[in-house]
Amino acid sequence: MLVSTRTFTVDRLDGRLARLVGDDGTIADIPRRWLPSALGEGSVMRVALQPGGPDWGSAQPDEATRTWRDALISVMLEELRWRWGGSRIGCVVPGLGF
Repeated sequence: MLVSTRTFTVDRLDGRLARLVGDDGTIADIPRRWLPSALGEGSVMRVALQPGGPDWGSAQPDEATRTWRDALISVMLEELRWRWGGSRIGCVVPGLGF
């Protein structure tokens, strides 16, 4: 049986709550204890979908998607620097050091 999944990113951790943003734009505030302890801000995870909604207990880190997104952000920043002729454009990308 195929299990449908959705990808969520940990937007922020605030006390006992985690704010997650789904690839479809869904925002969910859930108790941090429902997530694997290894997940932090910026982590990407896959979550199985059940008839009643996401099964948070099934959350698994998705490092391949996170790495791909980090690389995409890097390319987009370089394009902006090239277009605008400056090196002041940037952001902090966890794990990439800039």
